Amino acid sequence: MQYAGLNGQIEVVGDALIIRRTGMVARMGGTAGPDRRIPLPAISGVGFKDATRLVNGHIQLGLGGRPIRELGSQATGDPDTVVFTHKARDQFHQLHKWLQSVVELNLRAGIDPSAVAYGQGESRLDRLEQKRQQLDDRLEQKKQELDEKDQHHRAQQAERMTGPDGRRDVQDAVARMGWKLGGGREIKNLGAHLYDTETVQLIAQGTYSDDQGIIVLTDTRLLFLFHGIVRQRKEDFPLRSISSVQSKTGMITGELQIFSSGNTAKISGVVKDDLEKIAEAIRQQIAHGSPSPPATTAASAPDITDQLRKLAELYEAGILTEAEFTAKKQELLGRM
Repeated sequence: MQYAGLNGQIEVVGDALIIRRTGMVARMGGTAGPDRRIPLPAISGVGFKDATRLVNGHIQLGLGGRPIRELGSQATGDPDTVVFTHKARDQFHQLHKWLQSVVELNLRAGIDPSAVAYGQGESRLDRLEQKRQQLDDRLEQKKQELDEKDQHHRAQQAERMTGPDGRRDVQDAVARMGWKLGGGREIKNLGAHLYDTETVQLIAQGTYSDDQGIIVLTDTRLLFLFHGIVRQRKEDFPLRSISSVQSKTGMITGELQIFSSGNTAKISGVVKDDLEKIAEAIRQQIAHGSPSPPATTAASAPDITDQLRKLAELYEAGILTEAEFTAKKQELLGRM
């Protein structure tokens, strides 16, 4: 027995239904394809909408225990549904009653429709969903690749700025910087201004009293460093002496105000993301207390004196320039 619909036909052959999709409606609905063979024990329900002279009807198969779906205007694109016209309504009324009897027989026989294999059909919406999922997967994979490249690029930038033998904490802080153009000379020379026992947490670029350099937050202090070709500048703000900080941001950059020992210092031109990170980190350390910077012991003084002597010898031998000699001498004197 055959039942001809608008977007396909149903034929009963032995203990199975054959759904054939032919014609322009099937092609437009996205259901055109090879014949589907559906064993009768796989039918677990049947939905029916009658046809009128103005509106087409449809018959919908519930397969494998799946519920009957609400189709609305999408009936022609559903792989388990055949649309019919008012002219064929009597035939499809008969098919509907017969399919209801098949469902009842399956229930009385204790058949589990979900255990019966049947030809799966894909609607146009199913295929679109698959394509969307594939696109999402590709986009996620591309995002992961870009993230890995970005991390690798940041690591390379950090190594170029700090050198292959640079401190790991400095390299990690450089990799976290939001803005990296400039500041390279200061970062390369940063290691000479750090205590062995302190750890760098964040680095950003900023301007302090017309000197454009870097601000460095460690676990003991906030350090501003400017390292020009002929002139250097270093300012220390021990965290234990900072009472509070304020941050003011514009569209891109902002200003950090440091209140320390009754004085106020302003560092401007700090990229907004870096500024907020540093300001919040300082507030956290102030709130929880910060360790004191390492004290200079009596045993270390002779060592610095010896370094000064060796530094003078290098300068007299012409190995160091006057600018390099002056910068290193000021640093050593600052440690005494």
